[in-house]
Amino acid sequence: MSPEFGLVRVVTTLNRFTDVAGRPPRVGDWFALDLVQDSPAVRLPTWYAGLTELGYTTLARGHTTSITFLADDEADGPRPSSLGAAVAPALQLPPDLGHACSLSPFVHPSSDAAISSLLSNLPVPVEVVVHDVGQANFTESRNASGRAVFFYDVGLPISFNGHTAPKSLAFDAKGTAPVILSHWDWDHLHAALSSPALLERPWIVPRQKLGPGAARVAHILAAKNNLHVWTGRHLPTPFGSLVSGGGPYGDHNNSGLAVHVSLQGGKTALLVGDADYNTVQLPGGMPTLDYLVATHHGAVFSGGSTSVPAPTVPGRPYILSYGTKNVYRHPRQQALMDHARAGWRHAIPTAGRRGQPRGNRVLGP
Repeated sequence: MSPEFGLVRVVTTLNRFTDVAGRPPRVGDWFALDLVQDSPAVRLPTWYAGLTELGYTTLARGHTTSITFLADDEADGPRPSSLGAAVAPALQLPPDLGHACSLSPFVHPSSDAAISSLLSNLPVPVEVVVHDVGQANFTESRNASGRAVFFYDVGLPISFNGHTAPKSLAFDAKGTAPVILSHWDWDHLHAALSSPALLERPWIVPRQKLGPGAARVAHILAAKNNLHVWTGRHLPTPFGSLVSGGGPYGDHNNSGLAVHVSLQGGKTALLVGDADYNTVQLPGGMPTLDYLVATHHGAVFSGGSTSVPAPTVPGRPYILSYGTKNVYRHPRQQALMDHARAGWRHAIPTAGRRGQPRGNRVLGP
């Protein structure tokens, strides 16, 4: 695995970043960062997670001393951009970097009929298990025998939040229950590299821009003929319906896939990954729900309490999948208040709380 790729987390403010970079950051911008391990005069605390064979598993701490703008993003990846005569030629966006961050080499969008054929023989699940994976998302629907029907996200924390990971992860690795991927963020797919059995099954994924790590997973899946890119809007399934988010292409959280689940016992659940609730539109509107897994690990979302789907019975509990002392400080108090105002009074975290240890949470039967 190339050691040049990694994730960088810079701890700063918008004003401080703008002072150092000379411009405010925007989603899709590319910058060159100078990183050092000592403590220079100009310093922004920085953590670097290097990409290994098992994902972003290493972690180093240092400081960012300078930030140089390189290029704007385009629909299918960044374009090479020279910085002019005043800047050293080395500070150019490599021409092949955009290729490494695009689904284009793997994209053969699957029709609704093709996706339906992958899902049509699946049984209706009895329950949905929200696995305790720390600051990540990993959901498994199961039949009455405890076998997996489908997975919705198969994440583990990246190294920034590695301390939140559980000591072990147990799921039904046998068979070929498909994976439905909410979006291509690493904390929603990381387990695929540490548990390679997850790669030996169909993946139904959204068409989005990729980072180098996600592109590696996509390449492995494509080589196994297990990558199925769905660009539709709504698809009925034996277990409910598959829905694509209404956000713009460059918005990972809101342009992914959500699942409205109907269990054998007649109860319903909604799985949205990190999407704002108001971007998940079902034909005829969002019905009331028996179960809800809170979006984005309890992060603040657009739309406030009026965008949260209503529970069938006011006061029902909902699930929060997050890790204690994560670097994003999830869950946010505003998100908890918005869920409570919408009728979801009690949050049950996978991270545990006083009187309840961390662990998996089960929706159903």
